[in-house]
Amino acid sequence: MKAGTLLCLLCLIGCSTETSSYSDEPTIEGYIIEADTNTIVVAEGMTKEEAMASNPIDVSDDVYVHRFKEEGWFPQTADYKEGQKVKVWGEGGAMESYPPQSVLGKIEQVK
Repeated sequence: MKAGTLLCLLCLIGCSTETSSYSDEPTIEGYIIEADTNTIVVAEGMTKEEAMASNPIDVSDDVYVHRFKEEGWFPQTADYKEGQKVKVWGEGGAMESYPPQSVLGKIEQVK
């Protein structure tokens, strides 16, 4: 293999946009309290029944709430509904808002 080809190949591998393996702890593990086609809101620190009766603005101070917006053509959130327990990983940091908002990286249902 020529040196130029090898250098080009190494550059392409090093410039890959896939950097997250999502092996670390999730951003949040809790119940979905709001879901639509490309956005979910997850609350940690409440029961399933409380989650089903809540909205992101009315939760108490001891409950952590986080909104995730999905960017892409094939939303992962389409199969998820209010009341399901999930683990969610966000990409990048969270926007300073209430509730905090992040880009959705990965979502898994908890049995």
